[in-house]
This record gives sequence, C-alpha cells and structure tokens, in this order.
Amino acid sequence: MEVFKPVINVVLSECPGEISLGIMVAGCPYGCKGCSYKSLEKFGRVELTLSMFEEELRKYHNQATAVVFMGGCWLGNELTVYLERSKSNGYKTCLYTGLKNIGEIEPSIIKNLDYCKYGRWEGIPLAEKNSNQRFWDIKNNTDLTYKFQIGK
Repeated sequence: MEVFKPVINVVLSECPGEISLGIMVAGCPYGCKGCSYKSLEKFGRVELTLSMFEEELRKYHNQATAVVFMGGCWLGNELTVYLERSKSNGYKTCLYTGLKNIGEIEPSIIKNLDYCKYGRWEGIPLAEKNSNQRFWDIKNNTDLTYKFQIGK
C-alpha cells in the first residue's frame, strides 16, 4: 500500500474516543478542491508493506486503540488485508473516504470496519452542522457526526 511519509502518526481527533494510528494512503482519485491531501505530496511516498504495518501495530499495542485509513482509492482487497490485521491485533478500524455514501464501499471492507467518515471534501468540516460529510459507527448503525460538533 503506497502511503505518504511519515508512514503512521498518532492522531487524537480523527476518531472520537479513540487514540488512533493515522495512515495517509496515497492515490486518492477525487481531487476535492481545497483538500489538504495535495500538501502531503511534499513529504514523498513510501510503500507500506504488511510486515512494516504489523511492526507498527506491535509498537503501539496498549497505547493506541484504533487504526484510521485516510485518502487512497478503496477498491480491491489490499485494504481488507490491512483492516483484518488491525482487527486481529485488537484495534478498532476506521476509514475516511470521499465516496458519497457507505453503500458504495465494498462489502469486504465494510465488514472489517468499526467506523467510517464518508463524503467528499466540500470545504465544510465535520465540526460544522452543515457539513456534507458524516462519521458513522458501522457496528451500531449510528451517525456519530455530532461528536465532532460539541461546543458548536
């Protein structure tokens, strides 16, 4: 899986209630106007192999609780393998995608997700009530977008 450097960052606000390992996957096909994705190009890309990924999962075991995959193109089974490894190592999983709704995501991916943020970037963050994006708890079939809007 091709990702931007640094390969994995600890992120606190991408998945409410979780300390997450954030992975910015290269190759997003959407090109949403104003997305910060393009600014990552300056850091360069690297191939995240499954063995490198598993090493990172072990490194953060008992410190992080979720793995968040952001960017990229979510077709094929490569992501499914990484999600399965995350789950088998005790992590919750989350996907950020520019797809318009959850129904567009492959079933093999959905069955390995705990959370998903979906919707193309239109310049309005989840923290705003009029955002087109949604943050969804897959397992409980619940919209958790409101958790980003506390204090608004």
